[in-house]
Amino acid sequence: MTLHVLLSAAAHLPAQVSGLIREDDAVLLLGDGVYLQAHFSSQTQLYLRQQDLQQRGIQASTGQTISDEEWVALTLTHQPVVSWS
Repeated sequence: MTLHVLLSAAAHLPAQVSGLIREDDAVLLLGDGVYLQAHFSSQTQLYLRQQDLQQRGIQASTGQTISDEEWVALTLTHQPVVSWS
């Protein structure tokens, strides 16, 4: 179970990552990565950091919002953790 962490809103990231996501993988959007939420299907286990959404004045339209504590829990239950920027 891989955790894919997207840290930026770079236009190439959704296409690059989508081809690598397996059924039991998860995607976590941090920082400007929260702007990419619309690029992931409802079948993707998608998580968005609540603080990053609030700082940018946007709401989650898909996926699950999580706290910092839940973020840490995700990193402990998924291996490997792969960061994309």
